[in-house]
Amino acid sequence: MNSAYGLFGIGGAAVGSLVSGPIADAFGITAPFWAAGAVMAAVTALAWRTFGRRLLAHPGD
Repeated sequence: MNSAYGLFGIGGAAVGSLVSGPIADAFGITAPFWAAGAVMAAVTALAWRTFGRRLLAHPGD
């Protein structure tokens, strides 16, 4: 399990670095940070919508 977390962590950092270069070049140096914040907010909202009710309904399971 730790290797899967490491894969996503390191892989996500590599993809983020690859994507943020052109974004920073086109829109300025702060744009990748704003884009990452927007993506994280969207992922959090999706995960909350998907798992939130189940986790609140059965917190001990």
